Amino acid sequence: DGRWLFYRERTGIDTDGLRLGQSFWSDTLAPRPPQELVGVWTIQAMPRPFWETRDSGLALEESFLWGSFRTRLDAAGDYVLIKGHNGGGRNPHHTYALLEFRLAGRTLLKGYGTQVQTSADGMVEPVVGMDAALKAADVVGASAWAVGEVPRLPFCTWRRSLLLRQESFAVIADRFDYRTDSANLSRTTLWETVGG
Repeated sequence: DGRWLFYRERTGIDTDGLRLGQSFWSDTLAPRPPQELVGVWTIQAMPRPFWETRDSGLALEESFLWGSFRTRLDAAGDYVLIKGHNGGGRNPHHTYALLEFRLAGRTLLKGYGTQVQTSADGMVEPVVGMDAALKAADVVGASAWAVGEVPRLPFCTWRRSLLLRQESFAVIADRFDYRTDSANLSRTTLWETVGG
């Protein structure tokens, strides 16, 4: 598959000399840019065995690991990277995080710090929302959108909708449906920009 030669050439590594672990292939294979990734959502579905061990209560068809959308293969266009699961790392609140968001070649958000935190009466539930359901992800003309939902955010279900008008603007809308009644409900929306 010539895509892997394309990826290799982008690294800038000199491959003329023999290296330990080097692979060999026919020199008739030509590098091929992965154009099929441009202008579409690429969603990595959650494998059934992994989904079964997580016991999230979400439908298998809505469970996913990663999702991305791009308008170009280089850094000059738009790029969106969303995460559909929390692998149990050190940052507990990154389920359905917008891990990277680039608009017209400018990276605006990058990292696990773009997240939502909720509490009631100054407390959180002992269960951390570990899985997000991808409700929709599609492209029509110059617009791309994705809708995801985290049903186990502390005291609520959180739904985030992202609408991207390619290389122009984006709208991000959050909805919270609370499972508790309190006069002290709190939510904090955090954005991790490049450089803090």
